[in-house]
Amino acid sequence: MRLRKAIAWSFTVLAVIVVALLIILLTLDLNSYRSQIEARVTAALDRPVSIGGDLSLGVSLLPTLVVEELSIANPAWASRPTLAYVERLEVQVPLFSLLRGSLSPLHIEIDGADVLLEQGPEGKNNWTFEEAGEGGGAPVVESLTVRRSLLGYRSRDNVAQQLVLSDVDAAISADYELEVEGEGAYSAVPFTLSFSGGVSASPGAASGQEWSFTSSLDIADTSIVLQGAVPQPFALQGLTLLADIQGQRVDSLESLFEVALPATGPYQLSARMTIDDHGYKVTGVKGSINDL
Repeated sequence: MRLRKAIAWSFTVLAVIVVALLIILLTLDLNSYRSQIEARVTAALDRPVSIGGDLSLGVSLLPTLVVEELSIANPAWASRPTLAYVERLEVQVPLFSLLRGSLSPLHIEIDGADVLLEQGPEGKNNWTFEEAGEGGGAPVVESLTVRRSLLGYRSRDNVAQQLVLSDVDAAISADYELEVEGEGAYSAVPFTLSFSGGVSASPGAASGQEWSFTSSLDIADTSIVLQGAVPQPFALQGLTLLADIQGQRVDSLESLFEVALPATGPYQLSARMTIDDHGYKVTGVKGSINDL
């Protein structure tokens, strides 16, 4: 009986503490801490960071931090003032993780981002930050959503490319189960993408298992399906990949590669690629192209 009372009392005290903390968070005006937040992030990245919009916190057991008009500055040599601008950033963090002062986000949502990656002189780039402050590495995120965003790249030869991310959702579990679904455009050509990967049994592998994946991409009347496996998640060494490419017209890919291609009818290509200690090998290449 005493044990039951002790357990009930413990849960009551815990509930009171949680409610009290939620009330504190509800009355907290994050905008009054704007300059301190900007200073800490600036010091962590060694790059000026500014918040031009509102800072707010949606309070629950999974609080959501909302940052509007976030900007990360570029080095002086870059082509524009900002490396990245995000119209709205939402970061969902477990309540007890937040109270411990640990930023371990469950979900990040990016809406209206404009990011330009650039290579500069003497091997420099604008996405490598100087080591500054004390950090524990990038946080592990369980899921990510990207809406209405641009990702650009400019080479040191001033060749620019741009990827439009209209609607992308990605989720990864602790055991590296990965799911990605998305749509967007590359070089103004719309595409849809899906990717699914996870650990599966493999008697032939040294560990008895492997990380296998399937991906499909539809772009410019072309469908690309990839199926593969690697001994370790996201590694290239030991990769086995099967590729199948089918399309209605080869010349529909001209805008992607910026070269003139022959006007043909339906085409198909398949191949197998492996990567090991000796390099990569392509075998089993088969294909066909029909005339118009």
